[in-house]
Amino acid sequence: AVKTLSEIIGARYKEIIDLVYHQIKISGYEHKLMTGIVLTGGGSQIRNLKQLVAFVTGKETRIGLPNEHLGAESVDKVVSPMYSTGVGLVLKGFEYAEQHPDKISMPKPKKEKDTVVDQEPEEIPSELSIVDRITQIFTDDVKKTK
Repeated sequence: AVKTLSEIIGARYKEIIDLVYHQIKISGYEHKLMTGIVLTGGGSQIRNLKQLVAFVTGKETRIGLPNEHLGAESVDKVVSPMYSTGVGLVLKGFEYAEQHPDKISMPKPKKEKDTVVDQEPEEIPSELSIVDRITQIFTDDVKKTK
């Protein structure tokens, strides 16, 4: 059962690679892939996918790692091929922003409403009786609302 499932999945991989390579051909990019095909993202980690792509396309194939474009101090967590697509898109966005600064606008910060800081309640002298203290609290609240 596992062998049959493996054969079915392998056949689907080959179909997908054939379809992608067909799109590369009809787009005119086939001859522009001088250095071969770079697989990125989490799917690039599928066992033996690199070899299958190379076999089907006849092109040199490698797995793209995001640390190829990041500084030495980059976080170890983004070194996995599953982050290479995201890192590439971010880098492309920065490149676009540098080339087209007039098309990039910064959002204007929203004006914050003034916040009122509650004042600390006034100390009530301790020589007052409990009834007098409660009366004073309510009297102070009434004065503040007027």
